[in-house]
Amino acid sequence: MVSVVVGHRATSVTIVGHGLEIPERFKLAPGIHVQPEVPTFEVEVAAEGCQTPHELFAVLSMRDIATFSIEVTHKGGPSALGAKAWNALWDFHLLSVASGSPAFPLFTVSAGTNYTEFAISNRNLIVNPVEQLTRVTNEQLTWARASRRRFNSLISDERFGVAMRYFGNSHYLFDVESRVMLLWAGIEALLAVDAEQSRRIALYCALMLDEDSAAKARYYDAVKKAYGVRSRVVHGKRLTKAARAEAYTTASDILVRLLAKAVNLGRVPTQKDFDAVATAAKLK
Repeated sequence: MVSVVVGHRATSVTIVGHGLEIPERFKLAPGIHVQPEVPTFEVEVAAEGCQTPHELFAVLSMRDIATFSIEVTHKGGPSALGAKAWNALWDFHLLSVASGSPAFPLFTVSAGTNYTEFAISNRNLIVNPVEQLTRVTNEQLTWARASRRRFNSLISDERFGVAMRYFGNSHYLFDVESRVMLLWAGIEALLAVDAEQSRRIALYCALMLDEDSAAKARYYDAVKKAYGVRSRVVHGKRLTKAARAEAYTTASDILVRLLAKAVNLGRVPTQKDFDAVATAAKLK
């Protein structure tokens, strides 16, 4: 169960994460900093600060894969601090979109005078580490800070919220085929495609690409090809290990690009929007 525990005298909460390398401490919002440092603690401290044996096991196992953290500070009391830290869990999704790579919250650490409290901030007690960490650039962090308000407003949009959760949840799965299917479900949810899926998804993805017409045409073909691989996965066709890995990374890249474009637009385009753009061009 995801939770945030804040001691009655705590003035900060550190949310420990995995998946990204942060170059230096960066202010994402007032009282919210992304940083490369992660808390260090002994087993005895974790044992005293965890509520259950399961929580202790999860904290100790996740401690070994921690790669960065988000520090949340607030002077309005533990209740307000806890609410702010809870909302900051969305910042891991924001960082995923900014970097184009998965970023997971693991657990929170709330420290005060003579005590340290822990809480699991991930629905999974065991997290599958990413194969390769992504080093976030200052440009990407700056984009995340500038886009945070738009991102948070889009979370309440059903299509965006579903697609974002599917992206985040897909990377926890141990089975690659399941990851591929969930990622494509996110793409379909965001684009609201219910007919002629292969062509429409490829077309809409190309229309949301910030490139010239030649690049859009190449991307259209690439997405159509990737959707064909997705269909083989869904229908149980056997793929090589390399093909499965490529299907996963391709689907992940397509979905996160769409999410980033929606954030830049400040809205999720409708089918009418796509049709208007598509019909604006002329054959030569």
